Amino acid sequence: MLTKIYAEVCVNIPALKTNKPYHYSIPENIKDILSPGHKVLVPFGNTNAEGYVVGFTEKAEVEDVKGILKIIDRQIVIPAPLIELAKWMSRRYLCPLAKILECIAPSGIKTRTSQIITLRHEKLNDKFMQDIQCYAPLQWRIINLLKNSEKGLLEYKTLKRELKNKNIYSSLRKLEEKGIVHIDKQEKTGVKRKLVKSATLLYDSSVMDFGTICDEYGIKSSIQKKILKEILNRKEISLVELSTILGISYSGVYSSAKALEKRNIIKLENKEIRRDPYMKPYENPANLTPTDEQKNVLELIDECLERVNGQKILVHGVTGSGKTEIYLRAVEKILNMGKGAIVLVPEISLASQIVESFKNRFGDLVAVLHSRLSAGERYDEWRRILDSEARVVVGARSAVFAPVKDLGIIVVDEEHENTYKQEEDPKYHAREVAEKRIELEKGLLVLGSATPSIETYYKGKRGEYIITNLKKRVNNRPMPVVELIDMRKELKSNNKSIFSRRLHSCIKQALKNNEQIILFLNRRGFSTFILCRDCGFVMKCPHCDISLTYHFDTKDLKCHYCGFEKKVPDFCPQCKGSAIRYFGIGTQRIEQEIKKFFPDCRILRMDMDNTRKKGAHERILETFKKRKADILIGTQMITKGLDFPGVSLVGVITADTSLNLPDFRAGERTFQLVMQVAGRAGRGDVPGRVIVQTYNPRHYSLQHAVNCDYKNFYAKEIILRERFNYPPFSEMANITIKSQEEEKVKVCAIQLGAVIKEKFAKLWCIMGPSPAPIYKLRDKYRWQITIKGKSLDGLEPLLEFKRGIIEKYSNVSIDIDINPIFSL
Repeated sequence: MLTKIYAEVCVNIPALKTNKPYHYSIPENIKDILSPGHKVLVPFGNTNAEGYVVGFTEKAEVEDVKGILKIIDRQIVIPAPLIELAKWMSRRYLCPLAKILECIAPSGIKTRTSQIITLRHEKLNDKFMQDIQCYAPLQWRIINLLKNSEKGLLEYKTLKRELKNKNIYSSLRKLEEKGIVHIDKQEKTGVKRKLVKSATLLYDSSVMDFGTICDEYGIKSSIQKKILKEILNRKEISLVELSTILGISYSGVYSSAKALEKRNIIKLENKEIRRDPYMKPYENPANLTPTDEQKNVLELIDECLERVNGQKILVHGVTGSGKTEIYLRAVEKILNMGKGAIVLVPEISLASQIVESFKNRFGDLVAVLHSRLSAGERYDEWRRILDSEARVVVGARSAVFAPVKDLGIIVVDEEHENTYKQEEDPKYHAREVAEKRIELEKGLLVLGSATPSIETYYKGKRGEYIITNLKKRVNNRPMPVVELIDMRKELKSNNKSIFSRRLHSCIKQALKNNEQIILFLNRRGFSTFILCRDCGFVMKCPHCDISLTYHFDTKDLKCHYCGFEKKVPDFCPQCKGSAIRYFGIGTQRIEQEIKKFFPDCRILRMDMDNTRKKGAHERILETFKKRKADILIGTQMITKGLDFPGVSLVGVITADTSLNLPDFRAGERTFQLVMQVAGRAGRGDVPGRVIVQTYNPRHYSLQHAVNCDYKNFYAKEIILRERFNYPPFSEMANITIKSQEEEKVKVCAIQLGAVIKEKFAKLWCIMGPSPAPIYKLRDKYRWQITIKGKSLDGLEPLLEFKRGIIEKYSNVSIDIDINPIFSL
């Protein structure tokens, strides 16, 4: 007797109170296909839910076992190593396994339940239609829409849209009761393979030419002749392409192509086409000779690859030292070993340059994964990786989950960057996940940075990573000269401009020399806030406890947290006075000031406001690279990895933006930002200069950044971290309790804090509960509890405490963030 096998399915339902797999029977039609990693549709309670198969068992936990309804996409299977990684992440980040698997799988493979309305023509007669037109005009309109539809059926949402009426359900129910329509539920899958109708020639064109075919088959239609001529030239072509080439409607091309198919001249069939996110032609890469320092690093990488047992290397290289070339050669070595590679970059803006380098070197072996791709592009790239058509993956943090088989190396470029930390569930850190994945797959982890994170460098000092150094720039180019400008002295000299005299002079000289300039300010918008000078009232967001930022281009006040917008009032809402003034500066203000002082220069601005559209990053950077602009103004997205040989001057408008934040990492962030943005200067033949404007020139992070002195900065910072027991000497968990009801969130936070202290006070330091730094965000009041300890292993009971509070109090949510980057 054969043993019955059940599937273990993690169901992806946000309100689910347990984080465990459920057991389902396997229908005969998918028994030989189903495997761990498949996404399936299953019955759950009174509804259907999506879930992931994570294993099989011979014993079900209940007697009445329901069956799997279907596999959502048979081609998409999460590989076993990624399932193991997801299980570790679930424990590490206290997040449901199904939510993590949803993050790993390509976006778009989701089911959608839709209601299909079908007209039953046999029930219609003239008298019924006359009566219903008089007494129920909405029902009459519904019937006519269905009659005129292609198959006598429409989706419920399509009916609503066509009728421009949201209240049609009661009319539909009445028609169903009369037997006029049938309402049925249908499960639809989201993104699929992109298929296009293509025409293929059935003859050998060398034997039968165009004239012979036309004569033999009596083809006289001019459209058919044009189509046939194109197919003879191409052998195979899509009808969409034919329509474009010939300037004929698709329906006209299709009907003519069908006529040719009936004569057995061509064959029409659906062919899959790949949605390619990278449409540029490849270029032959330059044949670069490694420097002596690069050779030393590459020899070390070769040694580690021979051992291949989860080794980790930190490449600590100054900006412009050629880290990308090391990545390229390391990946080439991995490919020669028959293995695959993942290369992570911190920003989508940086992805375009790295992708170009890797595409030029490895061509179609490279796949691209990041959030700016369409669902269809991500789906196609994911399948190419899964099928081993692409062996190298380049992308932002989510690319760490790429289904690369025989993974040999993960490169994390600019490993110190905050953007590797996901702020939404699952709140993972890509660097940490990469480290775990390499351990599971016994590959090599290569971290690269000119300014490594304190945690990473500390691990290197303890021997957990191998530290290797690149102290010189390629071709021995000098490091840029960095100058600190004390803006307090500028004010005393009656210079109230946002540009110091020194920076103004350097900009003027660089423009005269036809050199490019980068100006950095880590704050977008025009003014940070607007204030009434009569009563002190500050315009704040009604949904967040934060001031509104003025945007010059739209003349709007905007909240950078929730997106709220309003026009600038003519009078103060509080005292009705007219003394409204603008304070603080953003990237738009820099742009306007540059236009005022240098009206003839060409300016580009790069921040979140003008890079929301797909391809915006690439267009701006390509324009600047081709030297079609003189000055690039931007936020932190321009500080890292970008290589523009024409840039001779970098100006940091104010280095104090991050320095004054109430955060133990403020000094580290300031040092990294100044060092990284300074590294954009002097990468070509012209020496670089960096002007750093500050009101706090004596701060140790700025003093060491001026001297490009990471080691002494680290020595100072690590003493402070140890004294106050901050990471890397501890781990932290931040628990945020949120609700739209102010009193309720306070009560919940106090109760949860009491439970946590009772359970964990002997193990860890518990701080709070207390109001969050930003007390109100997106209409929710927020309290925080922070846990700090040597290790946070054993925090799983927090999930039970969280569920207990949520079950007791409605409209309360609780977030748990392990080792948060920011505390809002």
